[in-house]
Amino acid sequence: SSRRQRWWNAFLPIFGLIAGFIPLLFYSGAKQAPWGGVGWDASSRRIIGNADSYGVLVWAGTFAILFQIVLYGLQWSKEWGGCLLTPSEVIQAAIEGTKDLVETTIVLIMASA
Repeated sequence: SSRRQRWWNAFLPIFGLIAGFIPLLFYSGAKQAPWGGVGWDASSRRIIGNADSYGVLVWAGTFAILFQIVLYGLQWSKEWGGCLLTPSEVIQAAIEGTKDLVETTIVLIMASA
């Protein structure tokens, strides 16, 4: 394929995931105040300790995939006749990557038993 490989196509989605995860973690920990949360005036340790890290990771991952769809869709070139990757190709790659991680997780769980 004549598609150019660019370093930022790998770096930016990962950076976006990390950059989005940390503020969402603080938001999740502080905003659960009505249900026994700590609020914004607590220490960072208490706010992060109160956060729903699984929910935050799901949201940050969703935003990272949406960011990838936009990033790859904006890289249009007549040379290869379209986008770097179409939205369906990005989603298919995410599903295949998830399948690989599920297999690895099962192997690690079985090894620890």
